Formats: sequence, structure tokens, C-alpha cells
Amino acid sequence: ISECNNTFTKDQKKHILIVWSGTGMLSFTMCLIAVSLVFCMRLYKNFTYRLAMYQILSSLCLSAAEALFLTLLNYNDDMYYACKTIAFLMEYFQLIKLLFTVCLIFHLFCLAVCLKHFKELEIGYVLFSILFLYFIHGLLLFVIHLVLLELGVG
Repeated sequence: ISECNNTFTKDQKKHILIVWSGTGMLSFTMCLIAVSLVFCMRLYKNFTYRLAMYQILSSLCLSAAEALFLTLLNYNDDMYYACKTIAFLMEYFQLIKLLFTVCLIFHLFCLAVCLKHFKELEIGYVLFSILFLYFIHGLLLFVIHLVLLELGVG
């Protein structure tokens, strides 16, 4: 870990954080505009637009997490847990975006190939995308615990 910390100088780290946070803020602003347009034009009543809006909302959350990197500009050892929290949020929102994209691809596949329109799966798509991480996280912790017990560490 110490080798990774010494890869960049302090000024280089600041420039990277500023660029990363700036793109996060810009993306957040664009997603906020898109969501407000969806509501102003009442496009949320159409199922397809709602699916696109969910994709935009997942991008909005991811962008907000990216923008939080600006708080790490003057990083010191007291900010260790803040850094861990931001990293967790980034990973969580990236996984939500990935899983929702998988759900969207599944829906489009069913619509194009099977010629079936599953409007009733809308809530399932959202819940799957958000709650699947808890299942994976719990499963990973369980497996790690079993491995540690097997090694005699835990």
C-alpha cells in the first residue's frame, strides 16, 4: 500500500482529484437537468422513459460520489474513514449502474427477440439493482469467514 501512495506526488494527486471531482460535478449537473426535464415534460408516465430515467438516476448517484472526491483534496490521516466511505459509495453506485444496465439489456432483449413486454418487472429491476449488492456482500463475508476458520485464523 505504501508503494501505491508514493506513486504520485502530492500536487499530482491534487490535480487528479480536482479533475475527477470536476467531471463528477459536471455529470451530476447534466443528470439533474435530464431528470428535471423528464419530470417537466411528464415523460415518466411512459415505461421506456422511466427505464431511461432510472439509468440517469444511477448516473446521478455515481456522479455525486465522484464529486465527493473534492473533500479529499487536503487529505490527512484523520480523513481515513471519509476516504473509505467515498470509495465504498463509488463501488456501490458503480455496481448499481452495472446491474441496472444488465436489467435494461434483459428487458430490451425480451422486447426485441421474444416480443414480450414485461411492464410488471419494473419494480423488480430497481430492487434487483439496489439489493443485489447486499446479497453479494453477505455471501462474500460468509465465504471469507469460512476460509479464515479453515485456516485457523478466525
